Amino acid sequence: MFHSIKMIDIYAPFNVDRSVKKVSLHSVWVFSVFGDRSPGVMLTLYKALIQPLLEYCCLVWSPTATGEIQGIENVQRCFTRRISGMEGADYWERLCRLNLISLQRRRQRYALIHIWKT
Repeated sequence: MFHSIKMIDIYAPFNVDRSVKKVSLHSVWVFSVFGDRSPGVMLTLYKALIQPLLEYCCLVWSPTATGEIQGIENVQRCFTRRISGMEGADYWERLCRLNLISLQRRRQRYALIHIWKT
């Protein structure tokens, strides 16, 4: 019972910066531990270790301020920039090449699915 209250407190909108810093540290850890920068390996690691942290409980703490949205997107932006073969490509081109969707679009999709199911 107390764990759920603490969980919501951690991911409240006023703590988006703290969550972004935490996920950024996880991202740095992934690149320091794993030497292979191939898209297949990095996408698997991103989807298993980074993306769930960014999307956990996103309907509760979904940011509306532009700075918070950009902060969350910057985690994905920096991660995709460091994948081999993505040098020189802009963010949207990297997303297309890697078959990813921006985190803002994913949150919007989750919200629409949630509304449709209720």
